[in-house]
Amino acid sequence: MKTSNKILLSGFLLVFVATLIFLFYIKSNIKGIKGDGQIIIETRETPSFSGIKIKNRIKVKFTQDSLQKIIVKTDNNLMNLIKTEVKNDTLNIYAAEKYSVMDTIIVEVTSDKIKFIDLSQSSEFKGLNKISGDTITFNINSWSRLNADIDFTYLNCKAASMSIVNLSGNVETLKLINNSSSKFLANNLLVKNCFVNSKMHSRSEINVSKELTVEAKGNSKIKYSGNPALKGVGIKSGASLIKFKE
Repeated sequence: MKTSNKILLSGFLLVFVATLIFLFYIKSNIKGIKGDGQIIIETRETPSFSGIKIKNRIKVKFTQDSLQKIIVKTDNNLMNLIKTEVKNDTLNIYAAEKYSVMDTIIVEVTSDKIKFIDLSQSSEFKGLNKISGDTITFNINSWSRLNADIDFTYLNCKAASMSIVNLSGNVETLKLINNSSSKFLANNLLVKNCFVNSKMHSRSEINVSKELTVEAKGNSKIKYSGNPALKGVGIKSGASLIKFKE
């Protein structure tokens, strides 16, 4: 079998397996607890934290501000299932039991700092204002989504399993590992120095001004804008590195 056919087949298999896993996850939650339709709001107090870990399809809206605040919005009978616990300087947001895929849980979080964001199980994080600091790490997995306008010195991002990361703003140094059909959409994020490790049908869009280092394989695609010096470029197994047309 030709190498190109092997790559194409591996891509189909990856998408097929990921789709089966997703359908199984959805099916397992269809019979979860169904919301009663009475939406309530609850304000919660927690110790301070610098990281956020989100699971179970929960949507988080984040505001960076000096006043720490956590507000949960969901059905009355689901409220007690939603946990907001701080452990090891990380705010853990999750559901203690399965709930229906037809229901939505929104948690509004306000904090003066954020250094770590971990998303899994189709959860979502949306920044409502510019998020800034020195260093931040994103770990985005299993159909999760992150959307934010940021200003950091260093960003370390890992995306996998058909997740989507959408960023704008400014970062001096970006280290990106993009895997398993995930999308990293950051052409509106101005980066000085960037290292990208891309594989398994992932898609990356970046804007780099100074230096770009690339390792890409497995039919992954990287598109970049800007005029960076290309350092240590390794492209194989059907991968591609393409410059945006100016």
